[in-house]
Amino acid sequence: MSALRVAGPWPARLTAFFALAGLLVGLVAALQGASDAAYDGAMALMLLPVLVGIVVLVEPSITLTAGLGLSVFSGHWGPLGVPVALDRVMLFAGVAGIALRAIGDARYRPRLRPVHAVLAAAALYAVGSALVVGTLDDHAAVFALLDRYGLISFLLFLVAPVAFATERDRSHLLIGLVAVGAYLGVIALLQEVGLRQLVVPDYINDPNVGIHADRARGPFVEAASNGLALFACAVASVIAAARWKGWLRQLAVGVAILCLAGIIFTVTRQAWLGAAVGSVFGLAATPRLRAYVVPLIAGGVLLVLVSFAVIPGLQERAGSRANDQLPVWDRLNSDRAGLAMVAARPMIGFGWAKFFDSSEPYYKQAATYPLTEVRELHSVFLSNAVELGMIGALIWAAGLLMAVGGAIRRRGPPELEPWRLGLLAFATCWLVVSNFTPLGYTFSNYLLWIWAGMVGGAVVPRRGSAL
Repeated sequence: MSALRVAGPWPARLTAFFALAGLLVGLVAALQGASDAAYDGAMALMLLPVLVGIVVLVEPSITLTAGLGLSVFSGHWGPLGVPVALDRVMLFAGVAGIALRAIGDARYRPRLRPVHAVLAAAALYAVGSALVVGTLDDHAAVFALLDRYGLISFLLFLVAPVAFATERDRSHLLIGLVAVGAYLGVIALLQEVGLRQLVVPDYINDPNVGIHADRARGPFVEAASNGLALFACAVASVIAAARWKGWLRQLAVGVAILCLAGIIFTVTRQAWLGAAVGSVFGLAATPRLRAYVVPLIAGGVLLVLVSFAVIPGLQERAGSRANDQLPVWDRLNSDRAGLAMVAARPMIGFGWAKFFDSSEPYYKQAATYPLTEVRELHSVFLSNAVELGMIGALIWAAGLLMAVGGAIRRRGPPELEPWRLGLLAFATCWLVVSNFTPLGYTFSNYLLWIWAGMVGGAVVPRRGSAL
């Protein structure tokens, strides 16, 4: 088969054709006073060539990085006035770009490994469970499949080795993560010091959108999600500081510090714990970095003390959060109910997204704390066991272990060593947070699987020269 050309006159001609067609439809609709549907159709026709142009002409590493970065706004495109989920569109464009190039270039064809079979089995099992219990028509249940369980993440894991096969490709991801970290860090600082008029987008300031309105919650409008993303970007910024030179290195160091401060501003215990444990694990994994563990701890303590000293009210809010027992009671009660449900149906569970509907009989009053209820279990692993049974939960856990654990254990090319150690730190933080929240966090979940695929699939032949 001859190589498919992705450059030349035909993409421009196709773009011009659709743009003119869309303009014509819009003009006719305006003259005839057509409905909003006609205008939507015209816009779709005008935007379609843009998507085609991105798929054909833009490197998949750039498109996927853009989609990952835009996922910090996932679920909140409506308040931004955007009618489509741009993050998912860009991720689709990146995957489609790889598929298009793979037609004529074997270097863009992902190399299938046993882990992909396990992930395919996990996906089929979960979709089958949702089909059997009738939750495939439930909007929240479907997006939980895509984002929390990881159907989109599994696909990103598959294509990541070819999308980020070269040093140049990985530099796109690194630049994107540092840029996202700078944005999240600045927004966290602005929220903390009270300059909310400078916070963009404005829905972050709206207490009726999301939760944790009194904390640094960022565009996720959820503090734990913001903390996990900030830690991931801090790790990426440290990698950038080790690779870049001059003012770029200083910029990366500044972003790393800003992100770590932002984690403090989230005033969220699982984010603090995850960041602390992830940092220690990342540094202790190799002898040459272990000497930095003590300075890191000392620097972290100093950063906390300085933040408490210069930001009014932060120390009081941190103390209040440390003594807040309601979230602890929520987790204790829901975990007890979840364990009772696993004992009742250990093998196949109650069905995907059926915890809330089925959990009421399993809540029991404890002797030492009041009874509370939640809509979702605050542990990804327990949630999978309740809804999919031990069979489905173990298949998913095996895929996670093979994908992330296999990438961490594997020694790849020297240029990937900082990424491997960074994955260890981020995955450790993710693992801690995943046992305290429902973890439907698109950015962090996507990034974990992209990172694992990039590091674990390093055997894929590399294209071009490093920049």
